[in-house]
Amino acid sequence: RASRLLADATNNAIVVEYIDDKDDDIPSKRAVGLRTKKISLGNLGSHNDVSLLARKVMRKCEFIPEDMLEEVEGIIMEIRNKPSLDESARPNHDESQAIFDPTSIEEAMDESLELIYGSVEEKLKGIKKVISCCHHLESLELFIRNHQLMSALSRLFGEDSDLPTDLSFTIGKLFYAFSTDEKYHETLSSYRVGALAFGVVELELKRALHRKKVDILKEDEVNLPAAFSFRQYSFSKKQERVIFVCLGILVNLASDFVVLEKMMKKSLVSLLRSCLQQKSKQSVYMTLCLLRKSTIFDETANELSNERCDAIPKLALLMQTSCNTTQQEIVAILFNLSFHPECIKMISKQEIHSTLVKSLENRSLAGPSMCLMYNLSSSEDNQEKFLSAGISAILLEFVKDNITREETMNKGLVGLLLNMTLHPLFCEDMIELHAIPHILSCVKMSPTQEYCQVLLKVTRNLSQWTKCIQCKIEQVLFHQDLTALVGLTKDPSSFVQTEEIGVADDDGVEGTSNESFSSLYRERHIWDDHIDYLLQSVVQSKNEDLIVEQIGILNNLTPYDLPDGTEWIDFLHEYSHDISDLLQNILNPAIGHSRANSYHDDLKMEAIIWIGDICVDEKCSEWMANNDIVHAMSNLWKECYLDEDSDPEMVLQFLSAYEQLLSHDQTRFQIIEDEAIVNAMISCLRRSTAVKVSAETCLTLIQEFDRGVDGQLGLVAEYIQERRFEILAEASGI
Repeated sequence: RASRLLADATNNAIVVEYIDDKDDDIPSKRAVGLRTKKISLGNLGSHNDVSLLARKVMRKCEFIPEDMLEEVEGIIMEIRNKPSLDESARPNHDESQAIFDPTSIEEAMDESLELIYGSVEEKLKGIKKVISCCHHLESLELFIRNHQLMSALSRLFGEDSDLPTDLSFTIGKLFYAFSTDEKYHETLSSYRVGALAFGVVELELKRALHRKKVDILKEDEVNLPAAFSFRQYSFSKKQERVIFVCLGILVNLASDFVVLEKMMKKSLVSLLRSCLQQKSKQSVYMTLCLLRKSTIFDETANELSNERCDAIPKLALLMQTSCNTTQQEIVAILFNLSFHPECIKMISKQEIHSTLVKSLENRSLAGPSMCLMYNLSSSEDNQEKFLSAGISAILLEFVKDNITREETMNKGLVGLLLNMTLHPLFCEDMIELHAIPHILSCVKMSPTQEYCQVLLKVTRNLSQWTKCIQCKIEQVLFHQDLTALVGLTKDPSSFVQTEEIGVADDDGVEGTSNESFSSLYRERHIWDDHIDYLLQSVVQSKNEDLIVEQIGILNNLTPYDLPDGTEWIDFLHEYSHDISDLLQNILNPAIGHSRANSYHDDLKMEAIIWIGDICVDEKCSEWMANNDIVHAMSNLWKECYLDEDSDPEMVLQFLSAYEQLLSHDQTRFQIIEDEAIVNAMISCLRRSTAVKVSAETCLTLIQEFDRGVDGQLGLVAEYIQERRFEILAEASGI
């Protein structure tokens, strides 16, 4: 599938950029792996039927989906309506329809060759005569095979003298025409046309620099901000036309990676930085095309990230004022640069966030812009700027649009959603916009595991926010202070209700009143309609990576997230057999421990966390005991995590779950009667502080409950007490 379409107005062509299905699903590397296909539109005019031509383009390229038809039509119209740099040089209709006559072409070449060796006026006349004959491909073939003519033109093109810019421009147009066809590139290289064009641009830059008058701005250069202290140029319109055709030649020749490398060695980036200061939109566009190609090299990022370089600020400014095709090039450049740490810092400082959010309204820009925004959204500061620009509602509209069109979500959109849901205020926006059912709908229709997994991660981030908001509400109710909710929600008062409570004086007479808070979270009913779907998904899924995310979502749900009148035990009974089998398989040490799979460890940890969370309810704890889940969990710990070098995070989750299970009779007996588990808890007293504290809590619970009728310690409790004293003595050196 095409990732984006670009307009190549100079060649009357549409460039299709696409990524092979084997590429990464989330943008994680430079766009160097992007593949391109150029589709020529031929001669465009008012007589062309845009719709028919768009259909023809789509038939030529199987990577363009049906839903991009309008975009193709828009690009065709944009190219058709784009004015030429030299309208006067364009042949009239009668000339362009002239019959190809090899004899007359040969005569014209001989005459042109004689004129090229004459005065400046004669040289210009001779070259224009050549151009006037180039209305047929056969003519180009004849001209490029004429060694004497090509040698004379290349020699004249490369002369570092006071030749008028009109002459350089006219020769450049001819070479540019040859460069549009890749089969002529090798011949052009033999005449060093690329190097000559590079030299012409350098010469025109020197002339433009010389034209710049020394004024107050330059004298006070040291007092200017670093980004704007770069030397300024003053270009004439003729100079910009020459630079345009020369850059066009370089853009076409740069399709060969070896040629592009040679350009880089000749300080291409420095040259392009200067060319960005032109006024001509067409010449700036050509500069951007070549700059985009150069961003596959680290040297480009290193140079543009220099604090005295004004290229990135200039690109950000152009992004706000340019046309669609120019914006596409800028976004592609910034995306490639955004993988460089210093460049992404510089991009983040620019006022580009609102422009990028607005660009999402343009279908041809939306995909590339979201990929760039995905990279930028890795920092909290950029997340806040996107939020301020109103990104939440726009992203949700894209999610809804994907559901309506039954399409796979754009990679940049998925990644951007994932990053943005790390910001609490974005999560609040998405929940207020009722995004959860739409995201879960995309999960249901997702054709690949990778997309489904990332969308579940997005949902998990949202569930993490709802769990966090409930924890903060508890703090508010305890301290009777809204401060805990600040930063987590835009309006803390929307989650609590204020009530006035009368306070009696010493005589028992009601006098003053105080405010008291009560929670309004349950009234939100955020997850009510999705519990059944999540449980059905987790018991039916065969993919471990997806189960990790699904159970992770369930871990974040509290009793206040369940439908009114229901408890976790109701769902355990409804899905009893399926949930029991799932947990038994996950906790079975014979399944998975032989495989060195980090995801499998994550899956076991999520299962243990879920067991501990729902076993706060005694009825759920009894269900776990009756379905032999506690024994399965204990067997897993004994088989895999008794070593002192075992994962401390996993051990900590075991202990946290046991802490809940020890609070209820039936599960407590199953733990206490397992001598190996008790010894494992005791051995944890020698481990890190967090593990040690959790182990001490579990052992204290066992000692408290393992007592006789007379209050005396039982056998297990006495054993624990003896071992504790031994470990304390060891630590004290006694």
